[in-house]
Amino acid sequence: MRKILAVLTFALLLAPGSVLLRADDKTDGNVSMDQKFVHMASASDMAEIELGKLAMKRGGSSEVKQFGQRMMMDHMKSSKELLAIAKDKGLKPASKMDEHHQKLYRDLSKTQGDEFDRKYIGHMVKDHDMAVKLFASEATKGSDDDLKNFATRTLPVIRGHLEMSMKLHDSLGATRGGTE
Repeated sequence: MRKILAVLTFALLLAPGSVLLRADDKTDGNVSMDQKFVHMASASDMAEIELGKLAMKRGGSSEVKQFGQRMMMDHMKSSKELLAIAKDKGLKPASKMDEHHQKLYRDLSKTQGDEFDRKYIGHMVKDHDMAVKLFASEATKGSDDDLKNFATRTLPVIRGHLEMSMKLHDSLGATRGGTE
């Protein structure tokens, strides 16, 4: 059942008109998988960078602050590479974080210390689980070789982020998805 829900969630995120493809990033309903990947991955990078900065300021434990710094640095590197490929291919990256992550940022900005740690890390598990699926899909099903290679090279880093966040999650007693 969990696997079915994950597949359905992923399918909804990739659907034309999904929450990740709204606002100032209009589509005509015929968006390529590669374009969706660029949009979603660039929005994710922005979110991870901003949430990482927030973790460095509001986190309660040194481990969460270090994790936030790692997210910021790794996603800045990933973003730089992805944006260069997108520009070369004429693909449009996201111009801002998606609505979900904007709301998450606002909510996390109101917390600090242990409460921040639990909520932030719970979301990091969920977000990186979805990112693994996104990048794995692009690596195997994308049509652009440069984007497929980027996804393939980046996938081990994202899997590492997922593993780190799960270990932190277990040590903090956080709830996956960030809710308590």
